[in-house]
Amino acid sequence: MRTQKGIAKFGEACEFDLIVFDESHKLRNIASAKSALARGLSANADFIIWMSATAGQDPLELAYLSPLLAESTGVKVSALKDFEEWTKDQGIGVVKGAFGKWAWRGSSKDLKERAGSDEDLEKIHRMLFGGRIPAGIRRSPADIAGWPEINRILLPVALDGGDRAMYERAWCEFREQLGLEHSGKADGKNGLVARLRFRQKASLLRTAATVDLALELLEQGQQVAISVAFMETMAVIRDALVKEGFCVAEIHGRLTPAEKEAQRLGFQHGRQTVCVYTVEEGISLHEGEYNAAKRSNIIHDLVGVVPLVGDDAPRPQPAQRVFHDETIRHVAGRCDKSDGSYWGFVMFAVAIINMRLGWTTVLGA
Repeated sequence: MRTQKGIAKFGEACEFDLIVFDESHKLRNIASAKSALARGLSANADFIIWMSATAGQDPLELAYLSPLLAESTGVKVSALKDFEEWTKDQGIGVVKGAFGKWAWRGSSKDLKERAGSDEDLEKIHRMLFGGRIPAGIRRSPADIAGWPEINRILLPVALDGGDRAMYERAWCEFREQLGLEHSGKADGKNGLVARLRFRQKASLLRTAATVDLALELLEQGQQVAISVAFMETMAVIRDALVKEGFCVAEIHGRLTPAEKEAQRLGFQHGRQTVCVYTVEEGISLHEGEYNAAKRSNIIHDLVGVVPLVGDDAPRPQPAQRVFHDETIRHVAGRCDKSDGSYWGFVMFAVAIINMRLGWTTVLGA
């Protein structure tokens, strides 16, 4: 067996009495090697705990929680093997499309088709969290330890004349590469590359404002974490802050786990007062681990899919809103695991494509 899927499917799993799956939402793709291995590990365990701050945004994403749902509904786990059919049998609004793909009505763009989706979520909520002995426990930091709510602040950035002209050129190039200027329809072959290039350019244009905010927070004696989506953006922000005399830690996918941890500890101990990072999960930059310095988290890039049409930034579709919201929650969570007053700044440029994404993501508009 040379592949991960082969090992997960045919390999002999270790046995444990207790298994804790942290960040268990990563098991949502039940066809993945990771999920197959998780099922093998779980087969003979006496007790299993699934932990996640974002368990799922869609009932169809909860197949990995079949053991819990089976327990709460009084059926065998095997009854949930065809999870989509089981979901449909529970009266939850899921349908099978023309090409065999299942969809939940809450993901529809049509308001009429979405009718009943709130009831679907309430039903799932009762299955997981209802009853005398609930299958799941949901608690916020405020419930557990009295921590204050996250202060998440939308911070609009005004582009100057030169930057706005560069943005408009980038936007025109983006539409041209998609074929929108000629046909009005997107060219799927070039779409992913064009979106990536457009987002990179838009990200770079806003670095000056992010650096200015970071400098203001640093002058107040805070440590500052900055989330970015691109290595090029990271380099520009890092170099600007180093030029101002600040030590900067970097955490990104090109580092080994040991190198990431060394950079993280440098920031946590205060040897570097700034940490610029591209990762969305798996690092803790919270206050109080090794020092008491207050800290803020700046989210420079609204990570996600850029809508394909419309100069006036159309609303993201439901699936996009879910993606943005979940990513923002993960990124914001890098610094908020403390009982201090945490500030998270979400940067977006005024009157460009990600302005609407900012309001939709953070305010649920």
